Amino acid sequence: MSPNNFAAVLPVAQGTITVGPVAYPTLPPGGVILRNTIVAFNPVDWKIARGGNRPIEYPAILGYSYGGVVEAVDEAVSRVKKGDYVFTQNPKAGGFQRFSAADAKFVGKVDEKSVDDAAAVVLNVRTIIGAAVEAGLDRPKDTKTANPSNGKKALVYGGSSSLGALAIQYLVQAGYTVISTSSPANHALVSGFKAAAVVDHTQAADAVIAALKQHGPYDFAFDAISTPPATAINAAVLGAQSGDIVLYSVGPPPADVEIPKNVTRVVKAWPGALAASDPSFDEWVFVKYIPEAVAAGTLKSVPLELVHGGLGAVDEALRKLEKGVSAQKLILYPWEDAPKDEL
Repeated sequence: MSPNNFAAVLPVAQGTITVGPVAYPTLPPGGVILRNTIVAFNPVDWKIARGGNRPIEYPAILGYSYGGVVEAVDEAVSRVKKGDYVFTQNPKAGGFQRFSAADAKFVGKVDEKSVDDAAAVVLNVRTIIGAAVEAGLDRPKDTKTANPSNGKKALVYGGSSSLGALAIQYLVQAGYTVISTSSPANHALVSGFKAAAVVDHTQAADAVIAALKQHGPYDFAFDAISTPPATAINAAVLGAQSGDIVLYSVGPPPADVEIPKNVTRVVKAWPGALAASDPSFDEWVFVKYIPEAVAAGTLKSVPLELVHGGLGAVDEALRKLEKGVSAQKLILYPWEDAPKDEL
C-alpha cells in the first residue's frame, strides 16, 4: 500500500493554493519517486501562480527545484538507487508535495547534509550555465579550484540575488574576472563570492552606468534582474563599448527601453536550452559539478531562509517572493506540518 501523499495544489490559473490529499505518484519510465524533504522557491513559481501566463495543466503542483530521498527507481536507471539523497530541477515541477516523480536525467546524488544546498542552487546554476554554453564560454575544469585567469571580464548585474550570486561563482571558477552590483548592505556578501568589484546599484542610474563602464569593457554580460531599469543600465554600459555584444537576460524585453545597435538582448528558458543543446554538459552539471562543488563549498547559495509551516505555508512563501527578496533563498520542508504518525 502506498503512503499518503499531500500537496499544495493550484486548482486553476490565478487560483487559490489549497493543501489536500493527492494521488501517490506513478513511477515513470527512466524515472524515480522521491520523498521530498526540501523545496526551494524560484521566481517562476510565483509568476505562474499569480500570473497564470504559462501553458500548464491544471490542477497544478508547482515547485521546480527540490530534494529528498529516493523511494523507488525504474529498472533502467543506474544513476541513483533507493535510499539515496538527491536533488532535482524538475521541468514538470511537483515539488510542493510530500512524494513526487522525476526523470532521472534531471536528478543528482548528494550526501544528506548537502541536499538543502543542492536543491537551492540547481535551477539557477542551470540558468547561468545555459547562457554560458550558448555564449561558448569556458567551463570550470575542476569543481574545487578555479581555472587560471583567461584575461576576460564578465558583468553580472544583480549579484546579491540567488541567480546573480551563482552566476558570479560559476564564472569565477571558469576563469573570468567578474564585476557585479549590489546594495551597500550586501556588498560583503557579493565580494565573498569573489566578484572583483561590486558597484552600488542604489546610486542614481547615471552613477551606476559610469562606475560599470569604468570597470569594462566586458566580454560577457548577464542580467540576473532583467527589470526595465536594470535592462536600461546594462544597455547603456554595453552600448558604449566598441563591437557587438550579447546581453543574456531572464525576463521579457521591456517595451520602453531602447537597446543600442551593438547590443543583442537574448532571453530563453536557460535550463531547458541547456538540456536541449548539450545533454552531456547537463549530465555533468547533475552528476559532477553541483554535487562536488556544493560539498567542497566552492558553490554556495545566498543564505537559506526557511519558511515554517510545511505545505500550508507555500502561499505565504510565494507572496513573500513576489514582494521581492534579496540576499536570501526561500526554502520549505514539505513534511514540517505532517502528523507525527506519518513522519
